[in-house]
Amino acid sequence: MNDRCYKCQSNFRGQAVCPRCGADMTAVLESTQMQQHARNQAFAALAHGDFHAAHQAAERSQTSRLDPSGDSIFGEYMRSQYE
Repeated sequence: MNDRCYKCQSNFRGQAVCPRCGADMTAVLESTQMQQHARNQAFAALAHGDFHAAHQAAERSQTSRLDPSGDSIFGEYMRSQYE
């Protein structure tokens, strides 16, 4: 994982504390883990042809932060509705 600290914008890689400013990154890490889990659920639902569940999981993936993968899942869902 490669992300930026919300306080100082320093790069960090999955650490609970920012190495530059000491900010607590626990909430950021938890949010990222929830986002990844929802994204994985969306891809699994797509693999099983369950476009509604994929759409719901993609929306969950989008709740905390913009996720280009979630956009792709949503696009796949929307295309499926018109085939």
